[in-house]
Amino acid sequence: MLKCRDMKRPYFTQCIAVDNGEYIWIKASMGINDPDATMEEKLGSSPSPTRPMQRIGLFKKQRFTIKIQGRDGNHTKIYDKDVETDRLGNMMIKIPSFHQQSRITRLQFFECSMLEGFQLLIDSIIPFKLKHPIKIIISDFDKTLVDTRYSTPREMYHSLSKPLNYFPTIEGSLEKVRSYMNEGFQPFILSASPHFYEKPIRDWLYHQKIFTSNIFLKDYRDVLSWASGELSPKDI
Repeated sequence: MLKCRDMKRPYFTQCIAVDNGEYIWIKASMGINDPDATMEEKLGSSPSPTRPMQRIGLFKKQRFTIKIQGRDGNHTKIYDKDVETDRLGNMMIKIPSFHQQSRITRLQFFECSMLEGFQLLIDSIIPFKLKHPIKIIISDFDKTLVDTRYSTPREMYHSLSKPLNYFPTIEGSLEKVRSYMNEGFQPFILSASPHFYEKPIRDWLYHQKIFTSNIFLKDYRDVLSWASGELSPKDI
């Protein structure tokens, strides 16, 4: 008999769903939870800020088959599609905002390939709706909001081992982002940091009362994949 506590479960290391009124754009990355991980790690929560080194296990690679279900305001299923991730566990897809003359208001995700005959619920999310007229602010992170340093081996070690609040905050840029948000702009954060920095960055943003899950990072696992052409050694 398979015991839940002995089973490695798939989970989203990141999932961004943005609804522009015509399409819902979904960008997601999958990983595997270690059955011996702590409950805080499984829930993605911690009483203290996350250090990037805690997430370095996200360098593992695996394909997944994801079932995407869209539900309307009455929780009725109106959309159903199976999608295969790439070899790194990443997927990027757009689906219609409206289907069967109803708007998709909630998305549910299931993994279908790990256990034959089973669909494992990964997450249920509400897409991020862009306001109209569209007002967004796009901000870099490193050297823009936080004065991170990683030009020497010592600085690189500190970057991996310390929470981001260890580094000085660039107050001028932070205040500018907040002022735009007060005017109704919706924030998107970009960074050349590796994909496993997503939770440390989100922890830092939430601490600064910038509540957004729209964080776009680089997946450096592609640096060894010459055929993809997405990243090369110069990106490091």
